[in-house]
Amino acid sequence: MKKIMTISIVLFLSTLSVKAQDSTVAKIVDSISIYVGKYKFGEGSPVAEVTVAIENGKLVLKSKMGNAELEKGEGTDQFTIPSYQGVASFFRNESKKVSGVHIEVMGRVLDGDKEVTP
Repeated sequence: MKKIMTISIVLFLSTLSVKAQDSTVAKIVDSISIYVGKYKFGEGSPVAEVTVAIENGKLVLKSKMGNAELEKGEGTDQFTIPSYQGVASFFRNESKKVSGVHIEVMGRVLDGDKEVTP
């Protein structure tokens, strides 16, 4: 009987732990989902557009030139691009919604507007 009670308690606690981890991941995804979308760059830019997506709970920058993970930087809307020693800063409009991105990577500066989906 003692073994059954101990096993029951262990199973219950491990279930709570999994739920807490799921909740933490959900909060992280919610907080970064505001950056997800397609960003278009002006003529003459080395890339026409990039897509920001969430993969495995992390932001990923995708373009025809390659993909790169974004890591949270110091500012509210700032991220580093470790694989390219770069920085991505998102900016917001008057409504406080993410409306564009400023990327500095490998000596290049890219400014793009977020594509608005209807």
